[in-house]
Amino acid sequence: MFKVNHILIPIFLAFFVFSFQSNTYSENIQETDVNQYIITFSDMPDKGLLSTLNIDKYFHFDNKYIIVASLSNNDLLSLVMNPKVQSIENDKVFEIKGSVSNEYRWPIVKIKAEIAWADGLNGEGQNIAILDTGISLNHEDINVKGGVSFVDYTSFYGDDNGHGTHIAGIIGAKHNDIGINGLASKSNIYAVKVLDQNGNGYLSDILEGLNWSIENNMDVINLSFGTDQYSPILEWMIDEACKKGITVVASAGNEGTEDGSGDSMTYPGKMEKVISVGAIDENLRRAYFSGTGPSLDFVAPGVNIYSLGLNNDYQYMSGTSMATAYVTGIVALLKQKFSDFNNDDIMDFLGKYSIDLGVKGKDNLYGNGLVQSPYLSYQVEKRFKVIENNVSIYDNSTGALVKIGELSRGQSFSLLSETGNWLKIAFGDKLGYIWKYATVPTLNYNDYSGHSLHFFKGVTDLTVYDNSSGQLTPIGIISKGVEYSYVRDIGNWYEINFLGRKSYVYKPATRRIFTEKDQYFKVLEENTTIYDNSTGKLIKVGSLYKGQIYHRIADVGNWHKIQYGEKYGYVWEDSTEPAEMINTHDNNSQNKWFIATSDLTVYDNSSGNLVPFAKILKNVKYPYVRDVGNWYSVVISGRLGYVYKPATIPFIEVDNACYKPGIEKLPIYQNYNGQLANVGYLLQNESFKMIRDVGNWLEIQFGNERAYVWKAATTSCVINYNFKTPSKNHGSFIALKNLTVYDNSSGKLRPIGQINNGIRYGYVREYGDWYQILLSNRIGYVYKPATKK
Repeated sequence: MFKVNHILIPIFLAFFVFSFQSNTYSENIQETDVNQYIITFSDMPDKGLLSTLNIDKYFHFDNKYIIVASLSNNDLLSLVMNPKVQSIENDKVFEIKGSVSNEYRWPIVKIKAEIAWADGLNGEGQNIAILDTGISLNHEDINVKGGVSFVDYTSFYGDDNGHGTHIAGIIGAKHNDIGINGLASKSNIYAVKVLDQNGNGYLSDILEGLNWSIENNMDVINLSFGTDQYSPILEWMIDEACKKGITVVASAGNEGTEDGSGDSMTYPGKMEKVISVGAIDENLRRAYFSGTGPSLDFVAPGVNIYSLGLNNDYQYMSGTSMATAYVTGIVALLKQKFSDFNNDDIMDFLGKYSIDLGVKGKDNLYGNGLVQSPYLSYQVEKRFKVIENNVSIYDNSTGALVKIGELSRGQSFSLLSETGNWLKIAFGDKLGYIWKYATVPTLNYNDYSGHSLHFFKGVTDLTVYDNSSGQLTPIGIISKGVEYSYVRDIGNWYEINFLGRKSYVYKPATRRIFTEKDQYFKVLEENTTIYDNSTGKLIKVGSLYKGQIYHRIADVGNWHKIQYGEKYGYVWEDSTEPAEMINTHDNNSQNKWFIATSDLTVYDNSSGNLVPFAKILKNVKYPYVRDVGNWYSVVISGRLGYVYKPATIPFIEVDNACYKPGIEKLPIYQNYNGQLANVGYLLQNESFKMIRDVGNWLEIQFGNERAYVWKAATTSCVINYNFKTPSKNHGSFIALKNLTVYDNSSGKLRPIGQINNGIRYGYVREYGDWYQILLSNRIGYVYKPATKK
């Protein structure tokens, strides 16, 4: 069973015009009923059936056969039941009247047409079909390539209304010394007359006009008319045109509300495949009559538009019809510039370069914004093409231009920004600059985003090659001695990111270099020396093994700064190369030391076998992490190793700041207004650290304050505890009774002192029922429930 929709399709020419006195005339639309229908068949209709119908027109396109005929009710009923009939629609006619408005020139500036013209764009080779009232054939300011008429009263496609000529002038007027300059002056303009001298047009005539445009290989079709009712056969025909690569541009209609509310778009502008266009004035404000809605794609100049008129004259008109003509001209320029563009590419380009108006982003009043002529911008495309030979790349980081490379003619690259007369680029991990006028903007494409922290330096000028075609093509040069980052190491080549291009340089012509970002190095020479520089002189204290990897703390000129015990060591950079990450260890020896009695080999045991990787020289003092039977574990340059303990002797260092109470309970005093107040005590034989020696007293740290112990009641001590430097306390408490201070470093609580009742004391942090504190630079713990916070 076939379902046939009978749809009333009103087609009208959509434009507004205003008088010089600013009297506004709305479109005067008068409907005239005709007993005429458009019948679409899915297959060639029977000749017998055709002989019974009063046929006005008969044509076909691809697999559809279209008949325009006057039908009786019986004929209509018979066709509804015919299985070959796909649709039946009323063929309606509408009438438009308008008048001319006041003068004003402005549109060419707003759409930046001069820039496109200066770029040599003029629409040459583009076929443009203007479906309208025809075009004046005797106007000296335009050449009409040809045309056709589908109205019933004449086969002449000249204009007898004026509207079509006005549209044609916007698109294709000559660039001469008279009148106006059309957007695409060298395009091939075709007059497809589908509207009569009164602006009346049948849907069937428009369908024939579209069919003719498809069969005659048009590139762009301009539709400056609209209706508020949908036609499936019209949309089908437009879709067929788009499938053939034709771009269809249609007006949004002049049915908009003054405040722009609601969906007032008309068909065919409302259809998905067309580029729909609304109108703005010279202040870039929406024309109050311009149709609005979610289907709106762009806006263009449509108020007070000066263009060609009848009788070799000129006139001003306003409407979305005029705005549509501007977009048609821009599309012709785009197709000339980018011959491989399809309709999606054209929409993307127009969207990218349009000037956003109204609320940010696409909206119902302005669509994607005001269209711009197809000039390319460095700022938008972020890509340029080199147009001169061996264009230099400069570094300006020192304030002077220093050449660091070259670019080859004809190659395209990415840029960061346009800066005056220069293009700023990413050159490896630094910035470079290129003279802008040795380049032109070019279309963007997917850039290569590979990056790395590894670097090389050319020992000669390095040629940079592209290999995307399977052959090495030179695209630039990196100057000798310039540092550059590489993405991958591929045999004899480094893969690099060269201004957004995946490229390659010959590795044997480079040397890998270190930067501050490199944290690991591999030793290239036997017995590479480790130096101590703490005295200001380089003193040899050890060595590293060839082929082994180490961690470095920093890059210091030509040296690696490494961890060497609790000091720093230095290794000559040129005897190493950057390496990949290894597992690193911190030195947490807690002040346990030895002295090497001979040169000590340091072994790695991570594989289960002893592998030598470093040496500690004889008589060098070195901290160890743990005592493991006959071995000490140590850390050198971030690596955990082992030395043979019998080849060492313990080192004990006297610390003048370290003291021990010589009595069972050594009182702690604070000085309140010249009076000594007992605030706690320290236990005998525990090690503490003083701040300074003050006559008969030792000044010590006591919470957030200073306190004193009687010097004669103490003895000096060796370093056997990891004293802590006081830092900012997190809070304080008041002792509610005499508080015992415990050491917990062994995992068991051992008393080391006391804080007296009522004393306020700062704590470092909280651990459940305990406060961690510092007592004379020793970490201790007090019972929290015996305090008041």
